[in-house]
Amino acid sequence: MLSASRKNEFIDLLKRYQQEKASPKEIRFLKQYYRYFDKEEKASLGMSHADLEWLENKLFRDIERILELEAQNLPSGKVRIFTFPRVAAAAILILLLGATAYEWRHEITQREMAKIPDSSQRFKNDIAPGTQKAILTLASGTTIILDSMHDGTIAQQGKAKLLNFNRGVLSYQAIDPVKEKTETTETFYNTVRTPRGGQYQLLLADGTKVWLNAASSLRFPASFNGKIREVELTGEAYFEVAKNSGMPFKVHIGFNGVPDANRGMDVLVTGTHFNINAYDNEASVKTTLLEGSVKVIRGDEYHLLQPGNQSQVEPEGKMKLVASANVDEAVAWKNGMFNFKSADIETIMRQISRWYDVDITYQQKVDERFYAEISRNTNVSNVFKMLELTGGVHFSIEGKKVIVAP
Repeated sequence: MLSASRKNEFIDLLKRYQQEKASPKEIRFLKQYYRYFDKEEKASLGMSHADLEWLENKLFRDIERILELEAQNLPSGKVRIFTFPRVAAAAILILLLGATAYEWRHEITQREMAKIPDSSQRFKNDIAPGTQKAILTLASGTTIILDSMHDGTIAQQGKAKLLNFNRGVLSYQAIDPVKEKTETTETFYNTVRTPRGGQYQLLLADGTKVWLNAASSLRFPASFNGKIREVELTGEAYFEVAKNSGMPFKVHIGFNGVPDANRGMDVLVTGTHFNINAYDNEASVKTTLLEGSVKVIRGDEYHLLQPGNQSQVEPEGKMKLVASANVDEAVAWKNGMFNFKSADIETIMRQISRWYDVDITYQQKVDERFYAEISRNTNVSNVFKMLELTGGVHFSIEGKKVIVAP
């Protein structure tokens, strides 16, 4: 079932279509979904005429109900009536349903993907998705390849033991300095780096959970001392910070992977859930809040975020606050999904490059924008086939290089 925000986006698109204000790309998008209900598709679904008629009637009633609810929220004395053409309404029929309609849509999508010409030849060098892997660098400079380790203690750093688990979690466990006969006050900094095609999860000594996306790194103390918990991030990570009002948690971010007070920024929290996308090849550093509150600081400026807010900081320092961010899109990677909402091909391919460890070459400019939710736990050819259903882009794989063309 789509979220309320996603439904509202489609409703807005339908309004523009009705008012003849929809762009050519938006019209193509609507027609792409409408074709699921054309005569050929209906016949191939193996459903009776009566079942199809019942389904479509139910779907249209769902649309009408949503519109009625929206109209009830209008200011007093104002009435809005929507008379969408059938092509526009049918464009979101399946999108407003739950599991049953999803299964039908999935069946149609798989059949359409199978019809894509020359796909077996273009995708013969298919590439598997990324896995749980990372490299740990201890304070001594020793490096440990985490994906090759087994369960159990792998090192001790000051007041913490490092435990590695095969399911892709590195856990820091605080120890009793008396029992372990260690009373050191020295701070031992560790760094976990994920390569392209890798991700990893950390449990820090204070109980904070961190999911590290591909091509990212986190530098942090093995155990936290003093009045503040500080870590340094490059790339992307999702944080669930353990609450401790007496010891705030601060994430330092530097552009181009170099922490710098003039170019970087900080995210200050006490206990909350949030995502930071700080790749140096993205247009801005995005901090998206899911729970609690955070303060995004850049020089003398700051944003105080509430759940659903997103702070965007551009390399030159300009800050922007998005009040109603697409939270699902921001954390999709952590949940094993690609989530594209009106995304251009360059934005999509940057994610593809990091997760599948491939290089991207463009033959020509692709003007298409994409709406899609696709599992990250599938070969790259399946992602490409889904995107090719729009008819606006085509892909081929040559070794570790992906070629993109209109």
